[in-house]
Amino acid sequence: MFREESLILLCKPIVRWMSAKQVFWRMLERFFDQHFGYASLTYEKEELHGFFTKKLGIAEQPSAKEYADVWVQMSKDIHEEQKIVEGRLKDILPKVAEAER
Repeated sequence: MFREESLILLCKPIVRWMSAKQVFWRMLERFFDQHFGYASLTYEKEELHGFFTKKLGIAEQPSAKEYADVWVQMSKDIHEEQKIVEGRLKDILPKVAEAER
């Protein structure tokens, strides 16, 4: 149920409810802010790490597939300013290239 329904309350960087498949434990990349949430920002206590990663099954960090999926989403989003998209793509491209090796 946690994977499909928005049952995880995140307070940082903005308050919102998200599903476990949209949440990672650690915040690593700035371009995921609008697409994913980071449990460690709201639930910093180390004892909660196991609850989120083991019990709810959220990943520590995004996989190469998630980087590629965000890239596809951003390329379809005509509302973002071009400079923002270009900056984010420059961050994503090395991650996708690493996955190809």
